Amino acid sequence: MVWDGESAQRLLNGTSGMFNSRLYSDLEVLYKDGATYYVHKYIEAQENVIDLSNDDPALVKAVLRFFYYHDYEPTTNTEPMLLFHTKMYVMGAYYFIPGLKEHAKKKLRSLILDGSWETKEFPDAIAEIYDWTVESDKGLRDVVVRATTDNFDTLKTDQHFLDVA
Repeated sequence: MVWDGESAQRLLNGTSGMFNSRLYSDLEVLYKDGATYYVHKYIEAQENVIDLSNDDPALVKAVLRFFYYHDYEPTTNTEPMLLFHTKMYVMGAYYFIPGLKEHAKKKLRSLILDGSWETKEFPDAIAEIYDWTVESDKGLRDVVVRATTDNFDTLKTDQHFLDVA
């Protein structure tokens, strides 16, 4: 099969309508706020239930949406976007979802290019990246190192940045 834009769009149209639908669902995802999402196995599993009750429900929902829509949106307005995309990258790394990592990296890079390095969350995002990704995973590390070096004259006067860095 040739994988072109039209084929990808047909696949996306077919899968997006199945998000959280019981129709043909053969797997349940449970998490700590008590919600259950009905999804579809692509690889054989034994239990037909995945318990993700230790993960943030907003992140789990976004990961599941990514599987069906190849995109995600934050489900709450309480977390700054810079940190949300950072955590989505970490989820992609933790659960071995390279497409999610790349998507989160693009979203984060776009925010940084639009000036999010100037927000109070930028140092927190750096800490999250270095705390939760392995040293060899340079994806987001390279992005924040570049933003830091490009804007170091400003950042070196930010006490929160200095405390976290």
